[in-house]
Amino acid sequence: MQGGWFRGTGKVNGTVDRLGVPGPYRVRLLDRATGALVGVTVSSTAGDYTVANAALGRMYQAVAQDDGPDPVQAAAADYLTPEPME
Repeated sequence: MQGGWFRGTGKVNGTVDRLGVPGPYRVRLLDRATGALVGVTVSSTAGDYTVANAALGRMYQAVAQDDGPDPVQAAAADYLTPEPME
C-alpha cells in the first residue's frame, strides 16, 4: 500500500518488539509532518522491517501493531529518515 505525492527512492529500516519480544508485527510508516500513510509491511520473526518508496529528505514515524489475542499499538520509532534504495 503506497501513497501518491510522497513516493520516493528511499527506504526506512527498523526493528520492533513488544515488551522486549520481537515478532511479526504489522508496521505502518507515516509521514511525520502530515500523518499520511506511506506504506505497510509485516516485520520478520526477528522484528526487522523495511518500507520502500519513502521520499528522501522527509521525516517519518513507524507505528507497530500486535494483532494477537491482547492487541496493542505503539510508536515503534520516531524521527526516521530514509536511506537511498539500492
